[in-house]
Amino acid sequence: MPPGAGLFTFLGILLIELPIAVIRDAFRLLRWLFRRSAWIIRLRQQWRAVPLYPTKSHFRATAGAFGLVVLIGASVVGLIPFDNSVALWGTLGAAGFCLVYLVVGLLGARLAARLTFDPMQIIWWSLGAVSCGGALLFFAGIV
Repeated sequence: MPPGAGLFTFLGILLIELPIAVIRDAFRLLRWLFRRSAWIIRLRQQWRAVPLYPTKSHFRATAGAFGLVVLIGASVVGLIPFDNSVALWGTLGAAGFCLVYLVVGLLGARLAARLTFDPMQIIWWSLGAVSCGGALLFFAGIV
């Protein structure tokens, strides 16, 4: 046997087994992600199965009010630097979202017996449509 033949044999075996190991690990990762996504899908189905009035709307109204109180408190204490335009727009965006959450939660709690859909779906779908339209305008070079 020539010198270094064991090293070439080892490298040959490594080159044959390395793609198999990588493919096996990729399948393990995909299986793990699929199990996680199934868990997330199951949680989402449970969330959608909850009736609108008692829990969803109250949670939304509570979360919106809590977010507004936190933002107001942070701005009064001075934790938000308003001299920075990014912080200002971020704070205004978060406050707007909290306000929308509060209003949708209150309206959903009041109109739950008459509503056959979730009013927040209108907000999410319109936000998605405006975002897609803005992306199309931006990437087309119009804006």
